[in-house]
Amino acid sequence: MTESSQRGDYERRIKRLEDNDEKIFNSLEQIKDGQHNQSLINQKNEFHFGLYQQREGIRISKQKKKIKKISKT
Repeated sequence: MTESSQRGDYERRIKRLEDNDEKIFNSLEQIKDGQHNQSLINQKNEFHFGLYQQREGIRISKQKKKIKKISKT
């Protein structure tokens, strides 16, 4: 292999490696963004589930009071 063809081969390999690195970094960035978005969704769901539990607890408490009131009469 001549020196110029060897140099061209090295340059092509380096370019391919750099392109692969860029693709990997872009994929990692997309994964990072996806994880962040999922985290926000989880926070929102936890908040709404907490509200639901609170309302359900209040509803059950009111039902128990109503049952006690009815059973006393």
